[in-house]
Amino acid sequence: MNMEERRIASLEVQEGRGYVWDAAEALWLRQTCGLVGAMVGGVAGFKQQNAVHGLPLELSPEEVTLALEKEWVRLQPVLRTSAAAADAASAALARKRAHESESDGSDEEAGPRAVEGSSEAPAWREALARGSHFCIPTRAAARDPGEAVSVLPAWTFPATPGERQRYAVFKDLLSRGFRVTGGSKFGADYLVYPGDPTLFHAQFCVRLMDYSAPLLPALLAAACRASHQARKHLLVASLLDGGKVSYTTFGPVDGFG
Repeated sequence: MNMEERRIASLEVQEGRGYVWDAAEALWLRQTCGLVGAMVGGVAGFKQQNAVHGLPLELSPEEVTLALEKEWVRLQPVLRTSAAAADAASAALARKRAHESESDGSDEEAGPRAVEGSSEAPAWREALARGSHFCIPTRAAARDPGEAVSVLPAWTFPATPGERQRYAVFKDLLSRGFRVTGGSKFGADYLVYPGDPTLFHAQFCVRLMDYSAPLLPALLAAACRASHQARKHLLVASLLDGGKVSYTTFGPVDGFG
């Protein structure tokens, strides 16, 4: 990677996953850095929202850790609301709901018009009335500076032996020029591609195993059958004591034909 291509993407962390909201940064992470991720946002122009996905780009824990290690991304601070402010907001919402339930509904027709003409009408309502677009903010704005504080999120993956094994295998495969995605749809830990998944089929189904653990023939046969029926080799990966990754490949005797 030359210096002209070097950049640092902004990354938001939520529930153990990383999210990139900039299209140019998401493309750079995929094409230059080899982080495939997954588009998880909806595209307004498509009626079938599950057919095509858009921003944000969701990165797996392994991808986030590698990106931070390589300084490809920078964590963005998140807004944390204090407990007192959260309790006050909950109490205000409860009072509002109680007031609405006590209303007799006599001003049903005047109510919506009053809200639309009010200076406190939400921006999305005005945009909907005009038929224009509305940008949904990804961060909540505090009305009072004392209500919330900006905090840099802590990233702890990998923290357990299992997570360290997952990250070591993921990092090693990426260093060999492969592209790696989750393999749950084929009953594996990872799927390994020789290039970008939009251009190539997966070549390996990766199963992670402890190097000293016994390999049960029945489980091995089941894993091989699932991989081979999808026309992919089974790759058993293990992390050795010295940090090196060991691979064992299983393929059909006569090939895939």
